[in-house]
Amino acid sequence: MKLNINDRISLRNALPTEANRASMTVIYDLHEQLEIVDSELGQIDGKKSVNDNGSVGFTWDAEKGKAYLKDIVIGEVASGIICELLRKLDRENKYPPGLVKLGVRFLDQDEAGKELTEKKQQAAILKAANQDLLDKN
Repeated sequence: MKLNINDRISLRNALPTEANRASMTVIYDLHEQLEIVDSELGQIDGKKSVNDNGSVGFTWDAEKGKAYLKDIVIGEVASGIICELLRKLDRENKYPPGLVKLGVRFLDQDEAGKELTEKKQQAAILKAANQDLLDKN
């Protein structure tokens, strides 16, 4: 899925910070893909700065940031995690404006917005975790 700078930052900031180990493995991989790396900053006239509290901030040319697209590999498990997150934010009336366009893209792809069943999602998470273990060996 091709995402621009704003979409990547919005999605990365919204991802869960707690989950089971298998889900966190998928979330960690997604975090890595969504990260804005130094080599991209030149293409969007970006600058990285460290704030007084130690957090890292970015500034960039808004038009170049919208035009710069990176292809992010989002598998079935990651998509399920994102869709469940978006539905949860919606149910709790905490849906941030930065995720509206992404929400439409993800939820439309997820069987016209139907929730994944618990068994299907767990099976996909276990399959991904098993594949991760096989890849490491």
